[in-house]
Order: sequence, then C-alpha cells, then structure tokens
Amino acid sequence: MNILIVDDAENVRHNILRLLVQESAINTFRQAASCAEAMECLASEVPAVLIVDLKLPDGSGFDIVEKASLLSPKPTIIVLSNFGLSKFRERALSLGASYFFDKTEEFDMLIGLARNNFTFV
Repeated sequence: MNILIVDDAENVRHNILRLLVQESAINTFRQAASCAEAMECLASEVPAVLIVDLKLPDGSGFDIVEKASLLSPKPTIIVLSNFGLSKFRERALSLGASYFFDKTEEFDMLIGLARNNFTFV
C-alpha cells in the first residue's frame, strides 16, 4: 500500500508512519511538509491513502484534499488535524475527504482504519 503523509511537523509525520507500519500493510510511503511538496507528490504518483493536516506553512490542507479528490483512482483521503471543529470537518468532507479525525481526540480512529486496510468494516 502506497501512503502519502502531509504534515509540517516532522515528528508528527514520523510518529504516524511508525504507528501505521505496525498496523497495516504499507509497502511504500512518502512525506511532505508543505502544500507545494504535497502537490509535487500527487503529480508524480497517486497514493492509495493520503493523510493530510489542514495547517501548513504555505497554504491549506483543504487545497490538497480538493486536488486529491479529483485524481484517478481517488485515494482514501484522511484529514488529521488539531482543528476538529465541525465547520472544518464539514468542509473537508464536502471537498472529498473520506475521513476527518481530530489529532488530540480521535487519533485512535486512524489506527483502527490502518488495522482494516483503511476501510471501516
């Protein structure tokens, strides 16, 4: 499984990756710390799973969600953010996110998805 993790905090990207490697069948992964890096990654290869934060140094994760939702095949798009307000959740889902999790309160939901190959059963 091919995964792209987009978060400006390197330690967050590494922690997500470490947990996902333990819980799922990841065979390739890429990381991006900005919108620009994420867009480059999306242009070169469509990931099976995209995990994206909303607050990035050069823009918004919403732009990445919108772009990724137009790709074929469409990746499973997971927004993992500290901005867990319903208005952010609703916007991400309306732009094409598959899931939206609050980093501080719903991180275990991401792990649950990973255990089930990123699908709820």
